[in-house]
Amino acid sequence: MSRTTQHFAKRLSQRGIRTRAVDVVRRFGCKEGDRVILNAQACRIASEALAKLKRDIDEIGQRGGYVAVEADDALITAYRLNSFRF
Repeated sequence: MSRTTQHFAKRLSQRGIRTRAVDVVRRFGCKEGDRVILNAQACRIASEALAKLKRDIDEIGQRGGYVAVEADDALITAYRLNSFRF
């Protein structure tokens, strides 16, 4: 998290907002000027995207993992982790 002020800490305490919640807003919210906004609709969209990501991660884990090879910002190949022996 960025540097915080005493004002910020006091307002979070007064309003019952956790620092972790602010981290989520900063990560998934939309920047509008000097504000970052995460509304209910954006929360639903982010939650659905994270659910899909979790399914993908679970599938990769069940298959033993994957390897992606890249050089100079170009993807060269990909393979299952347990399909290649050094």
